[in-house]
Amino acid sequence: MNILNPDLCQYIIQTNTMNTPVVLITDICSVDIDDILGLILILATHKNIVGVIASHHYSNHRAKITKKILTMLGYGHIRVYAGHGIQFGLEYSDDTRSTFFKENNFFPSLFGYPLGVRKDGERQWYPNFGKAFGDCSEYVVEHKSGADFLTNLLTESVEKVKVICVAPPHDLALIDTHLYPKMDMWCMGGGFEAIGETIACQKIGYNWGICPNIVDIVLKKLAASGTAMTLISSQIVRTLDISVALEIYNKWMNLYETCEVPQITKEIMLEWLKSNRDNKLTAHKLMCDPFTIYCALHPDDFETINVLAKINESFVVTDDCGGKSYIDTLDMLLIEKAIVPNVRMITGVKIDHTNTNIIKAEITSIIEDVLFPYEHQKLYTGSIKITSESDPVDIKNKLIDHLGYDRSHSIRVVEIIGICELFTLEKTIESEKQIWDYLHNLRKLYDHVIVLYGYTGYALNGCYDINCLVGHIADSNIDPNIAFIGNIVDQTLVALESWKAKHSRKVNSFTWFVKSGEMTKFGDDIDITDGICDEMLCFGGGVQSFAQLCNMIIADKPFTCVGDVKNLKDPKDLMADGVNYYRYFDAAEFVNLLMVTKFENIENVCQEYLKMRCLYDPRKGDASSKKMLFDHAIKKLIESK
Repeated sequence: MNILNPDLCQYIIQTNTMNTPVVLITDICSVDIDDILGLILILATHKNIVGVIASHHYSNHRAKITKKILTMLGYGHIRVYAGHGIQFGLEYSDDTRSTFFKENNFFPSLFGYPLGVRKDGERQWYPNFGKAFGDCSEYVVEHKSGADFLTNLLTESVEKVKVICVAPPHDLALIDTHLYPKMDMWCMGGGFEAIGETIACQKIGYNWGICPNIVDIVLKKLAASGTAMTLISSQIVRTLDISVALEIYNKWMNLYETCEVPQITKEIMLEWLKSNRDNKLTAHKLMCDPFTIYCALHPDDFETINVLAKINESFVVTDDCGGKSYIDTLDMLLIEKAIVPNVRMITGVKIDHTNTNIIKAEITSIIEDVLFPYEHQKLYTGSIKITSESDPVDIKNKLIDHLGYDRSHSIRVVEIIGICELFTLEKTIESEKQIWDYLHNLRKLYDHVIVLYGYTGYALNGCYDINCLVGHIADSNIDPNIAFIGNIVDQTLVALESWKAKHSRKVNSFTWFVKSGEMTKFGDDIDITDGICDEMLCFGGGVQSFAQLCNMIIADKPFTCVGDVKNLKDPKDLMADGVNYYRYFDAAEFVNLLMVTKFENIENVCQEYLKMRCLYDPRKGDASSKKMLFDHAIKKLIESK
C-alpha cells in the first residue's frame, strides 16, 4: 500500500503558493451558503490569510458571525474587519435608506430590504439573517474598517497581496488607484455571458448587478492603474458544473441530523436550511464562491481572455432609485476583447475537461473534512479485519459477500499500486484513461470487478499520486458492478488527520490490517492483500511496489507495469550541485527490464540498474528499512526462480 509520507507533505507545503498573503472579502450569510463554504475552503487550503473583510449591509454583524465561525473552526487568530455597508439596526431611517440605495442602486425590491431601509409595507430582507449562529456579541472584531485595513496592508507590503472578493466590491472601490497594482485581484462577478468573436454579457449577476455605479469605479481604477483583475462569472461555474451534487448534500444533511458533529457544523447546516426557507435542496448547489477561491489559489490551471470591461453609462446613477432591479436589466456590463485589459475572464480549464470533476471532488472533499471531522472514524465501521494469519481466499469471499455479489458469478479482483508521489499532469490524465480502459475491459470479461488500493493519497494542481487517482476514479464511478476497496492500517488515520491526505468518498468497503497490541503501518498488509487479488496494475512505484510485484511473480499471477509517471525534474530531487536531479528506483520500469531478460541473472541486472538509479532517498530516515525490504524481495524472487 502506498501513502503520502510526511516528507512529501513538508515538500508540498514549502513549494506551494501557500505563503502568498491573502485577503478575503465576503458577504457571508447573504441568503446563500456559498460564502461559508468558500471560507471553509480557504481556511483548509491556505495558511497565510492576513485578514477577512465581512462586507455589504449589516457588515458589523457579518463580521462577528465570521469571527465566530473562524474561532470555532480553530482559526480564531485570523483578524476580521467590518467592511463597507449600512450597519445592523432595527429602526428605519431616511438617511440609512438613501445611503443604501446610493451604494446599491439596482438592489431588487423582490429580495426585500434590510432593517433600517425597509418602509412599512415593504418586504423584509432575509428575516432569518444570523439566527442560526445565535448571539455573536462576545466575538471581537478589529476596530479598523475593512478599507482602512486593506489600504494600510497594501501600502506597507513589499509584495503583491492576493485579494479575493466574493462580495459586492464596495471595499475595493474605496482603495486609492495608485495601490491597485499591488493587488492580485480575483472577483466573483459578471454573469451570463456568451464568448465568441464578440462577447455578450446580458445579465450581470448579483455581486455587480446591485451596484453598477460601484463596479464602474473599480473598473475605471483598474484601467487607470494599468492593472487587471481576474473575473470568475456565474456562467463559467454553470458551464463547468462546479457544484455540490445532490447526493453529497443529502449525505451531509443525514450526518447533520443523525450523527455526532461539531457545534459549528450544526449551526452552518442550520443556516443552509434557513437560507432555503427551511427546505432541503432538491437539486445540486452551484459553488460560485468556493470555485472563485479555488481559481485564485490555482491560477495556472485556467484559461483566460483579456477584455476591457465597463458599465453602460446609463446605469451609473447615484440617486435613490430603489425598486429598480438588475435581474431584468440587459447589457449593464459591456465587454470587448482588448490588448490592454482591465479584466481577465476565466473561460475554462487548461487541463482535460474531465478534470473539472477533479476540481469539484476536491472542493467538496475538503469542505466535508472540515464539517464532519468525525467521519474518518466512521469509515472503518463494518470494515473487514485481516491479520497476517488470514486466509486470502476467505477474505476474498467475505468481500464478495459484503458487497452483495453472488459468489457463483464471475468476479475479478485487481489491485492497483504505484508511486506515492505526484504524477506529472500529462501522466495523471493519461493514467486515468488507462485505468478506466483497464477496468472497462475487465467488465467485458467478468460480471463484477473489485478494485483494491491504498485509499489515502495526495493531489495538487491537477496532479495525483496513484492512490488519489484511483480514489478519484472511485468517486466518479457509476457502474455498480465495479467496487472499490480501501486497504487501510492503523497508520491510515494518522495520514487522514495529521498529514491531511485525501481519500475517496465512494469506497464500497475496507480491509483493515490489525496486529494485537501493535499499531499497524503502511506495507504491513501487502502479503495478505496481494494474496486476495487475481491480478495487479502498477504505476511506477518504489521498493514496496517492487515487493508486491515480486509477490505476483512468485504466485504466477498476471500483472501490468506502467513506468515513467513521475516528474523527473521535481525540485525536491535537485542535487546539491543545483543542476542534476536524483533518479530513483522505478518498480514498474525495473520489473519490465527483468521481464525482457526473462528473469535471468537477476543480481547482475539489479546491479547494473542501480548504477543509474537511487534505490531510496538518502536524505530520509527510512533508507535502511527500504534497503532491507528490497534485499528481502530480491532474495525471494531469486529463490523462486
